[in-house]
Amino acid sequence: MDQEGPTPDEIERRIREREAKVERLRQSMEKEARVKRLERKETVARSAKTTAFVLAGLLVFAGAAWGYFKATDMLEESGCSFHEHATFQIVDQGEVLRFQHSRFDMKHMEMRAHLHQPDDSKVHLEGGCATVQEFFGIMDMKIRPGHLQLDTVLHDDKVLKDEGNLTLRFFLYHEVGGNWTWEEYPKLLGHQLRDGQRMLVTYGDYTDEEIARYQAGVPPVGNQQQAQPGMG
Repeated sequence: MDQEGPTPDEIERRIREREAKVERLRQSMEKEARVKRLERKETVARSAKTTAFVLAGLLVFAGAAWGYFKATDMLEESGCSFHEHATFQIVDQGEVLRFQHSRFDMKHMEMRAHLHQPDDSKVHLEGGCATVQEFFGIMDMKIRPGHLQLDTVLHDDKVLKDEGNLTLRFFLYHEVGGNWTWEEYPKLLGHQLRDGQRMLVTYGDYTDEEIARYQAGVPPVGNQQQAQPGMG
């Protein structure tokens, strides 16, 4: 006796079950694909953020490094240092001029060459070059060989210029051949002062002994133990 085949209802039921299984499989595959796409997007986003952060850090570092080395190179090429000190005095026909006034204090002067009141003889050189002539300009004075116009606030723009026996002379206390010594230095105005140096500007008619006395009166810089004239 032949076995009866599935009834139409059973066939329809099986078809529905198979379609449902296929649909579940399809939905599962789509969900897995969506998850993978999201993971890839997150990975790409994290990678982009990390790359951007690293690049930004490198740019900042490179910029800072370039700025530092550029500034350092400029200072090294010019022979300037970030913080050095020197001292100075001006003698007008036997009178040592003073500059104790708020006009000659750091807050009214340039950082590259300034004073700290009430000390009116120590020059602070910070972060840039300043020749002696530029320093005098910062001090509201105009100076050139044979001519010095003093400041307004304390010395009424008085002019000291070569005439008759009255001459303007420049002296520098600096290291020569390993020894610190005073010498007349006509090119002082274009000189970049260095740490420990002293300068003297005299106007008048003086003997060598008088010049030596004024040189000895220029204060030393800090606690440097440099030999004074006549001290061996």
